[in-house]
Amino acid sequence: SITLERLEGYKKALNKNNLHIPDYFIQYCEHGGLVIEEVKKAIDNLLKPAKKPDALVLLSDRITTESFKYLQSKGIKIPDKIGLIGFNNSAFAEMLTPSLSTIQQPAFQMGETAALQILEIIESKRPVTRFEKIVLPPTIIERQSSKKG
Repeated sequence: SITLERLEGYKKALNKNNLHIPDYFIQYCEHGGLVIEEVKKAIDNLLKPAKKPDALVLLSDRITTESFKYLQSKGIKIPDKIGLIGFNNSAFAEMLTPSLSTIQQPAFQMGETAALQILEIIESKRPVTRFEKIVLPPTIIERQSSKKG
């Protein structure tokens, strides 16, 4: 469900900013990047049509790294020809050339919030029947992969 939620957030941000993209700009990798051919096919689908995306928002580390490698192997310059932004801000993001822009989730705050929620449930005197969904805002860390010269 996290992929669907991220996609919904992406679509809401596009709508909020009056940006419209063709349906084929959204590609889905069923295996989350574990099947490299699936990632390559998704990238090829994006690069085939006359209208190509300016940048890619990649929703998992595995898809991000495989896309990064594949684009470079095809001689496609990042960010000159296409920009990239990934998720999670893993340690490798700064080590890549160019360094990778990322959407960083507040991992520590997420863990702390979850632990507090669990403690509330454990300490509750009555059975808990109402659950709360808490959404914590991410931070965009802009690096070289999304900066066009």
